[in-house]
Amino acid sequence: MGAVHEFANEDNNISVAPLVVGAANLPNLIVSQVVAPAQAVIGQGFTMSYTVTNAGTGDVPPRQGTWLDNIYLSKDQFLDVSTDLYLGQVVHTGGLAMNQSYTVSETYNIPAESSGRTTFSC
Repeated sequence: MGAVHEFANEDNNISVAPLVVGAANLPNLIVSQVVAPAQAVIGQGFTMSYTVTNAGTGDVPPRQGTWLDNIYLSKDQFLDVSTDLYLGQVVHTGGLAMNQSYTVSETYNIPAESSGRTTFSC
């Protein structure tokens, strides 16, 4: 029971061969700069810009397709998607070579249900 029956002399199909595995150079996308106003009024738009830099040792290949930059306002430097204020997302298409960057500038509105919040950091 539970055994696989094999043809004669087929019960020791084991082979050993050396295999060299090299580490890949990986990208590391970081937000390297954020420019936003010190204050924003609820219900009115504010413009902010940010720069994403590939600080890794490898490229994001052009065939990577797309990824999303999700924009949140937070009361501290830690992202908490259950309590931080989601503003929207930006779609990025294509690759990003090592040490290269892209900058996005968008206008967002702080929703009225955000009243009672104090200062935010980006």
